[in-house]
Amino acid sequence: MAVFNHQAFFDAARSRVFGGKLSQAQVDGLNAALNVGFGISSVGRAPASAVPWLVEANKDMGLAEIPGVKHAPRILKMLVMLRYPFSDDETPWCGTAMAAWMKQAAIEPPAAGYRALNWASWGVACSPQVGAIGVKKRPEGNHVFLIVGETADKRYFKALGANQSNAVNIQDVLKEQAFAIRWPAGVPVAGIPLPVMPAGKISKAEA
Repeated sequence: MAVFNHQAFFDAARSRVFGGKLSQAQVDGLNAALNVGFGISSVGRAPASAVPWLVEANKDMGLAEIPGVKHAPRILKMLVMLRYPFSDDETPWCGTAMAAWMKQAAIEPPAAGYRALNWASWGVACSPQVGAIGVKKRPEGNHVFLIVGETADKRYFKALGANQSNAVNIQDVLKEQAFAIRWPAGVPVAGIPLPVMPAGKISKAEA
């Protein structure tokens, strides 16, 4: 099993997402996401196996589309693995990444998981918690993401998702916009409370 390289993760985040610099708030936010991904909450610990798909998602933090005629190899690999009918990184890929993370965690995603809306009825309904799958409505369709925390004012979920400003990152999603919150069927609900994380960029560009 591959060992998660904490330093490599921060180096990649610094160079690929944050333009070479990280503020303390950004470091704190990323650490919080890493902690909950490995089953550590602000109120204690849970087994890392409790949220294995979040561990997989953290490995792709900073993954981004390549502008122009080239395409991100990792995104193309996801499409091939899932046998989805696309061959570029220009199509909305939030659902594709979610399906890949689930597949890598040995959990079967919904049919046509590249459609964000298909996650709204997948699995079982659950309360907001670390690792839950959220689905929100957007003007052109829908967006699927993983809930990893909340802001201090309790208004926003901290959403780890793909195709958020064309990349995998953590952005803020207004709680009232999330019309479905799901958990994989047959997987014990972890029940890890949402840690408070610094407010960040509000998620608006998910196409």
